[in-house]
Amino acid sequence: MRAKLVLWLMLLSGCAGLERDVASGCASNVGADWVIVQFDAYGKPFGCWALKDTSVSNEPASDGIYWLSPDGHLVHISGFYNRVQVARGRWNSAFRELGISSDECGALRRVKVSVGETAAACDDNAQVAPAYEWMGDELRAIIAEHGGNGGERV
Repeated sequence: MRAKLVLWLMLLSGCAGLERDVASGCASNVGADWVIVQFDAYGKPFGCWALKDTSVSNEPASDGIYWLSPDGHLVHISGFYNRVQVARGRWNSAFRELGISSDECGALRRVKVSVGETAAACDDNAQVAPAYEWMGDELRAIIAEHGGNGGERV
């Protein structure tokens, strides 16, 4: 009887691991919704991405990850970052898992500077890159498309 119990527990734990592995494989190969936050050495977020239907893969022999942006750019990040796969359109919950709000994420996306700006413009954050201005609005549109908070209580 004890052997059957042990075998049953091993089978159940194997199924849970299999479910996680299948979800991870599908997210990497087919794509999923993601929230990715990059942190500086002091734990302050300085980069944030809300990715819809995107395949995010681990860099081989590295601590980094990469994905293809909607504009066709291959984006690579490494270092201190965390990511959450958004389940059932529950974007706000995914942001909370990372200790950030959707508004904070959108604000981080608008701080980028344009290619070709002088060092002085970069230092005083005088300009916002036109290529990144849409990120805050797009993020709000994604959340609104999924019913605001995905039906969860905030």
